[in-house]
Amino acid sequence: MSRTASEHGYGDDVIRSGFKRYGYPVLIPFLLNKVFVCIYPFKQPAILLLSYPRCGSSWIGRVLSYSPDLLYLREPVNQAFQKKFNDWAVIDPDRDQDTRKAYLEFAKLAFSGIPTRYAPGAVSNIGELLPGKRKGKRLLIKEVNPLAADMYVNNFSPKIVYILRHPAGVANSFYRLGWIGSSFEEFGVNYGAIQSRAIAAIEKGWHKIIRYEDLANEPGDRFSGLFDDLEIRRPTEYEAIISKYSESEEGGDDPYRILRKSRTQVEKWRVELSPSQIEQVMRGYERTAGKIGSYSKQQVKNV
Repeated sequence: MSRTASEHGYGDDVIRSGFKRYGYPVLIPFLLNKVFVCIYPFKQPAILLLSYPRCGSSWIGRVLSYSPDLLYLREPVNQAFQKKFNDWAVIDPDRDQDTRKAYLEFAKLAFSGIPTRYAPGAVSNIGELLPGKRKGKRLLIKEVNPLAADMYVNNFSPKIVYILRHPAGVANSFYRLGWIGSSFEEFGVNYGAIQSRAIAAIEKGWHKIIRYEDLANEPGDRFSGLFDDLEIRRPTEYEAIISKYSESEEGGDDPYRILRKSRTQVEKWRVELSPSQIEQVMRGYERTAGKIGSYSKQQVKNV
């Protein structure tokens, strides 16, 4: 007897958008068939949108996903790993053999466009994975574990768009959510070390490093340039999409809303963190950031 979609761990939104139309008993075995994946592959290389958490990747990924050339998967590896193992988002996949095996397996599924029951929210409409939808499209995979950069580069050779955000901006977002940890300085140390390691890894392949602040301040021009760099088409309603996601008043102070007035987000940390907290973050960051060089104590005055 076939199991139901919910028994396999898929959420109601995915069931409504994909399974209701195509039928779970037929659709999932079909998509999981590796012969199907070989016959109907996505264009290569995939595009990997990679960042540390709270750096704007959900906002950026949503805008890019409107390209008619892309199929967007939102954190298929991170979602699956966290759900199965109840672990943190930012972990070293090479910390032990079992972790590496599991992480690599989830990554292989993601880069093949194969759904997994552990990440039902990775694709908004699972019907988009069917043959007629795959044809001529490239995967856009958004992930938030920079420590996995080396694994992604060595095993999948994607085009990597890497997002950097000011350390104090990320610290402020973590602080608001209660994630800051033991101290602001320790956060800066960890953030700098992880960014430095990730950038060293992505430099081995095709990559583009972008600053969140640049996109947020000039979304129209900067996103347009990013579409060009990735050699993907802009949507026909490009200006309306930029306005919707970058000039909206709907997001307010909700830290998870991707509708936003992007320019107002850039320097919120200046008024929400104290000078002492900012100093601590930057002191820790500069101890470990190495050659990144995108942010410094001096730039705190200017960014």
